[in-house]
This record gives sequence, structure tokens and C-alpha cells, in this order.
Amino acid sequence: MITCTMLCLTLVRCMLMRYARGMAVIMAFSLMGGVLPQLEKLPLIESGKARCCIVLPSPASDSLMYTARELQTYLYKMTGVTVPIRKVAEAIDGLPIYVGDLARLPNAPIKGLDAEEFVIEVNPRAIWLYGGSEAGAYFAVVTFLEHCGVRWLMPGKLGEFVPRKNKLTVAHMRIREKPGFVYRTVWYAYGGRPRHERLEYERWKRRNKMGGRHISMGHNLYSIYPPRRFAEDHPEYYPLINGRRAIPQTNAGWQPCTSNPEVVQIAIETARHHFDSHPDAWTYSLSPNDGYGWCECERCRIQDPPQFKDDPHRGKGRRMLIFANAVARALQESHPGK
Repeated sequence: MITCTMLCLTLVRCMLMRYARGMAVIMAFSLMGGVLPQLEKLPLIESGKARCCIVLPSPASDSLMYTARELQTYLYKMTGVTVPIRKVAEAIDGLPIYVGDLARLPNAPIKGLDAEEFVIEVNPRAIWLYGGSEAGAYFAVVTFLEHCGVRWLMPGKLGEFVPRKNKLTVAHMRIREKPGFVYRTVWYAYGGRPRHERLEYERWKRRNKMGGRHISMGHNLYSIYPPRRFAEDHPEYYPLINGRRAIPQTNAGWQPCTSNPEVVQIAIETARHHFDSHPDAWTYSLSPNDGYGWCECERCRIQDPPQFKDDPHRGKGRRMLIFANAVARALQESHPGK
């Protein structure tokens, strides 16, 4: 996949959609006039004692252990009771809460999950919090905690809401959920931050189910067309500004002549080399350089919307999409799926 702009795909989960689904279920039950029997909620903690335990596959990775401790920590914050963590082979007291990835939970009720997809199932015999991968298992745990009333509204302790409960019960439920976007994040903004702030921010993102496969993005055209390589023999690769080819002196403030077929071909060859050298990569950035410096040649200008043909700054998205799509079409022939 080729990224064209520096815009960071941002997803703060669609809470309204979740509430809408919940309201639809409530209204459906109401319209049925209470025909469906209400199932009694399952007690997890009451009278200062745990009536459940967290169960991990054996052996459990550090990642799964972290997930289990996250669940244990927030159950404690709600009730003041520590729920024990056990392995599958160990003695289990109370209702088991199975936490793990599908590969190591062979008896999980639903199979065939994508990596970040997860299932929450609560029934009188067991609670299942698992995913298609360890990341999915973590998402199952934080979603379960949300159903218990926990919220992470912003990074840090100030943004954390944990209800205090003397008795913690959960309703019977079966939830299967997966992200609607492959990559989900909120950019922390440019500049350095203290390490503790970065850690809190990363924790907050994960608790709100951000993440996914990394997307290569950001200013990158300067690395594809470095002046030290092309300026002397091919000044036509660089922007025509005020009737003259502007040979760049820095990495910012200029864009290549993206309508030049040779410029397009160089991007194709560079992307192919990137994927050949990094077979696990699935994106390559064609994001414009920082700043303006757009080419004013007639071939580039004709690609702009009519109202922006004479504007040196605005309305350049169309030419960039034409450029990126030409590269993407060639890549699909040589590197399908990238």
C-alpha cells in the first residue's frame, strides 16, 4: 500500500456506534414485553472475597502475563480484592476467567479470529477473554473492564475512571469485535516528551484499542529524489518555479515534478527496491516534502483543479493522487498486496 499524504489515520473508537448497538438490543427486548427471561448476573467479587480466578495458558508469555495483571490490577482498584492468576494446569478456585490467544486456548467457544479480533463470552461455567493474537486478548480484557465501568479518558491518572464496588457482578454476554481500520492512532504532536509521558500515552492508546500494523508515512520525496544524485544531470526532476528549475538545497520547501514520467518511474523503482529489501513491509511513503515549492510546469498545473491552477500553495492533492496511483498500479503488478 502506498501512502500519499502525511495525514495520520486517526481513530478514536466510535463510542456512539457502540451505544447505538446497545440501545437497539435494549429496545428490542422492551418491545418483546419481557418475554425473554432475565439471566442472573454472575458475581465475581463479593464480601471482600474473589469468586473467580484469572487463568492463563501454560506456558504464558510475558505479554499475556502483562494482560492478566492489567485485569487483576483494575479488578483490585474497583473492589480492593486481588483476584488470583493461575495456569491452566493448576487448581482453579471459583469461576475461571480464561485469558489468552486462540492458538493456546483450544477449547475457546469461537474459532477463526483475525489477529486483532477478540471475543468476550460470559456464561455460568466460565468467562472467556481471548483474541486471534495476544494483542486481541489484550483488547478483550480492556473491553471487559469497560463493561465493568472502567474508562481511560486521557493519558495519566487524571484521565482514569474506576468505579468503586463492594460487589462486582457481570451480565451474561457474547461479544465478537474487530477493528474497522488496520491502523489506529492519535499523533502525540511534534517534539520530544518526557519518557514517563510517552509511556502513559502509549498505555492510554492501547487501552483504547489503538494500534494495528505500522504504516510508513511522513515526508519522504526528498529521499527518493536527492539533489546530490539527480540535480546535475536531471534538473527537470525538480520544481519549475517562476520559470526556472529550483534545485533544492534542503529536504523541505520543494516538491519534485510529479507529472514527469521519469520521476514516476524512479518512485516505482525505489518502492520496489524497498519491498524487495524489506519483504515484511507492506507500505511505502510517497508523502510530499514539508512546505510548499510545488512545480509550476504546465503538465503539473493542468492536473490541479481549475480554481487552483495559479495558486502556488493550495489545491495540490489531485496531482499527488495521480502520482501516487500511477506508482501503486505498477506496484500491484510486481508486488501484489503492498
